[in-house]
Amino acid sequence: RKKYPGFLFGYDAFHKAICLYGEARVIAQLHRNRCNLLPPVSRPTSALCKKHAYKYHAMIQSWVKSGAPNHVHHLSILDAEKSALLSSTQKGDFKEVCQLYEKSIRDSV
Repeated sequence: RKKYPGFLFGYDAFHKAICLYGEARVIAQLHRNRCNLLPPVSRPTSALCKKHAYKYHAMIQSWVKSGAPNHVHHLSILDAEKSALLSSTQKGDFKEVCQLYEKSIRDSV
């Protein structure tokens, strides 16, 4: 695991993870709708986006466990995004996702 970089740094890991979760959701939705808007050469796979998002998510999780208070709300947002991704790909219930987003809003305040 990457060592916690300090309270002013480390935000790029959160931004990368949130973008990768969003990209994985879009790619999965395009795949479900059989929409080929992107050329095949430049199209990343949903699994590749998820793999990298999980890596950054785990990095932020380890920082929070080691006592990084500035990333607690980032972790709750990423938990909600991960749950939304899993619910959208598995046709799951979005009630839990809404609860996680509400929790992340409360954690951010």
